[in-house]
Amino acid sequence: MITSIALGVFALSNASLPTALPPAPAGLSMVQDDHTKQIADAGEDVEKILELGRTWKKDGKTKESKAAFTRVIEIDPENEEARKALRHRFYDGKWFKTYSELSKYRREEAKRKADAGLSRFGDEWVPTVDLPYLRMGWVKGEDGKWRKPREIAREAEEKKLIEAGCQLRAEDSSWVHPDDFDKWKEGLWKCGEEWVDVAKANEFHSQIGQWWHARGEHFEVLCTCDMDTLLWVRWNADQAYKDLVRIYGVEPSSRPPVVVFNSMDQFNMFAAGDQAAQLPPSEASGFSSLHYAYFADAWYNGAVDPPEYLGTGVAFWDAKDPASTPFGKHSVRHAAGLAYVEAICPSVMTISEAIAGGAPPDLDAFWREKKVPRWLVYGAASYAERYYKDEGDKPWAVRDWAISNLKGAGKLDKLDDIFEFGITLDDIPGSTKMIHEAGLLVSFMLDGECQPVIDAHAAFKATLKGGEDVDEAIENLQKALKKNEKKLKKYADL
Repeated sequence: MITSIALGVFALSNASLPTALPPAPAGLSMVQDDHTKQIADAGEDVEKILELGRTWKKDGKTKESKAAFTRVIEIDPENEEARKALRHRFYDGKWFKTYSELSKYRREEAKRKADAGLSRFGDEWVPTVDLPYLRMGWVKGEDGKWRKPREIAREAEEKKLIEAGCQLRAEDSSWVHPDDFDKWKEGLWKCGEEWVDVAKANEFHSQIGQWWHARGEHFEVLCTCDMDTLLWVRWNADQAYKDLVRIYGVEPSSRPPVVVFNSMDQFNMFAAGDQAAQLPPSEASGFSSLHYAYFADAWYNGAVDPPEYLGTGVAFWDAKDPASTPFGKHSVRHAAGLAYVEAICPSVMTISEAIAGGAPPDLDAFWREKKVPRWLVYGAASYAERYYKDEGDKPWAVRDWAISNLKGAGKLDKLDDIFEFGITLDDIPGSTKMIHEAGLLVSFMLDGECQPVIDAHAAFKATLKGGEDVDEAIENLQKALKKNEKKLKKYADL
């Protein structure tokens, strides 16, 4: 710097240029020449040059240390210490001098990978179709099917229990060790580390999170009701299964969970959450206000990483309230219907994005992602609840009750409005009515003996079972229902 200034001054004068540069003014050093000379003297000894760079960096001599580290990568382009000291970024086997260079490379790379059907997951590129499952922590088996880690862990644990001679207690699906068979025979129940009588067991399991866990033939029941009611809860959930298979033509690969509470208070607490009890809300939609069963669209197990989505049907059966007790079985059946569709048609992309972003799921996207339209999801649950064929000498008594309720609620909504299914908390009576109207459409579809609707329904089931796009099949089913609206109204005497 000083040398160039001196040259400039001489160039402006009329005097002849000196044959040699004058010495630097007293008090100033030739820093640039000095550090350049030290680097040059080190030759190609990378370690010596690195040591110079370290020393100058420690002394706050940024330009000097940068020159040293730059010389290192001239000799050894892959030297990690020098590259990092110069704030270069390593990616995809290459070093990038600036963040803008890296960003440009990554944009171009992402496009290439997307064209090849790949997406980024952590530091890897994976098939885009696998991405949502990986985000949720699921595991792909040798058969190519994705499974939840909890299911795999439970199977492994149960295998160990069987090998240890344990037996499964049918009532609460608990495993009893051979050392405790005598307590089992005495009619005692294990709660935590204690064996207690049924009254104390009922009290223990009456709390949210300490619920009974009963494995039915088709559903897993998590229930805070007493043991006697629990058995009826499990039975009614299983009874709904055959109709749900009739509706969808597809069965779940594992038992869907259904949550059933012993009171409306617990039901509401679980829906809205309770800060004092450190219980987060289990729903974001607020639709627990519409009916005595709802879908827990925001329920997660946050104790695992990544969080596990637990969205399922929720109901209540208050055996102590004579007014609400008769509706308990209908609540359970409706919840089973909502749980069933989540098991056969999960919204994996929406949920995985929510988990990856640490945010609640986008509910509109959640329902759009499902192959089954929302009116049919709720219609199936409503059918399982109140349009099913019962046992006994009056097999259609429940359906007659449901239709009489619809008649009392007013004129049937337009079918296009039902298909749109715009339920909202701004119109609770109208939304509840629409849920039951969707159930009526499913009832006519299954039991109305209208051949065009039967055929369209069969085509939908075949398409869904084949894993194909069902949009056209759904559209044809809706058209068939609209064309036969007069028969529908005659069927329901509306």
